[in-house]
Amino acid sequence: MKKTDWLPTFCLLILFIFTLSPAGAADKPTLFSWAAGRIANLVTPGPAEAAGPGAPWEAQWEKTVAAAKKEGKVVIYSSGGKETQTAFGDGLKKNFGIETDWVGGRGPALSEKIMRERSAGLHIADVVIGASQPALMTLKPAGALQKLEGELILPEVIDPKAWLYGEFPWLDKDRYILAFMAYPDTTYIMNTNMVPPSELTSFKDLLDPKWKGKIVMDDPTFPGSGGAFFIGISKIMGLDFMRQLVKQEPVLTRNRRLLVEWVARGKYAIGLAPHTPFLAGFQNAGAPLAIGRAKEGSYFNSGIGILSLMKEAPHPNAARVFANWILTKEAQIAHAKITQQQSYRDDIPIDYLAPIRRRDPDIKYTRLVTEEYLQNYRSNLKLSKEIFEPLKK
Repeated sequence: MKKTDWLPTFCLLILFIFTLSPAGAADKPTLFSWAAGRIANLVTPGPAEAAGPGAPWEAQWEKTVAAAKKEGKVVIYSSGGKETQTAFGDGLKKNFGIETDWVGGRGPALSEKIMRERSAGLHIADVVIGASQPALMTLKPAGALQKLEGELILPEVIDPKAWLYGEFPWLDKDRYILAFMAYPDTTYIMNTNMVPPSELTSFKDLLDPKWKGKIVMDDPTFPGSGGAFFIGISKIMGLDFMRQLVKQEPVLTRNRRLLVEWVARGKYAIGLAPHTPFLAGFQNAGAPLAIGRAKEGSYFNSGIGILSLMKEAPHPNAARVFANWILTKEAQIAHAKITQQQSYRDDIPIDYLAPIRRRDPDIKYTRLVTEEYLQNYRSNLKLSKEIFEPLKK
């Protein structure tokens, strides 16, 4: 209980005592003065309350921004491209006058670089933006991350109602890492000259014998779209569905562009786990491609939209401002517009996103990337190999 929670009751008690005291009693001023002093002490915050975590968020935010401006910059190790740098870096500079230094690279390479630097006693990175696996499987176990939960200050950021399904997008139970993107993965496509979309409204429809030998699939035994499809749809439909799918003899490929092209040209009627970025080009060229929407639901991904802060960061306040800023409505709109990837926030417009990039409000999405998902990732791929390996012989 806060020490001001019982203040009204305390005041009434003092007033009652004061009323009972005899008129003109010598101790009445003393008693009243004591009560007034106690009340003043209760309503005046101490130093820790005025500037610490329990302070009104405005004061805490202003203090953090002032300290961040003195630090002058924030160093971000990121797997995002120029689009991410523009969306987040330009906004930070415009709103707070803080510079951003970006170090780019693929997720595993960046996490290895961070670990080498830390082994040498170097603390260079403040923030990491990238895929989930390096953050959850390398940096967090090594004790390299700062707990993110206590670093978020802005009410519009920490309000769960602003996020998909009213849940704050923590990736791990300890709340060190969160996701800020939640875009739908395309589970299957069809050539509309060969398959009327009305005939494929359920994953069970894929098991119809008439589609045997007419399906191409991104390799589910390999990390990527196919591996995500195996894990995501297994969560929705169960492993027996995958065993039945094998009987349809889908052709497996790791060439993501070729998969879409084969369906567009009619070599195969159906494509499973296509890489979404390749679809728009073929659709814009007039290819007879339609995206399947299964009534059982689908899953969403966060890609490289994963945020974490480094422990012992050289610019801790600038890192804190950056983390809060990029999760605001303004920054998420800017990022979604320039990257064409839907935000995890559920309170921003989506009219600027291509239809295939939007979550369908009529579909219940399963969250694909979680701590449990990554911990079991290798065992799931091993299981996928056991199920689909007969197709490779």
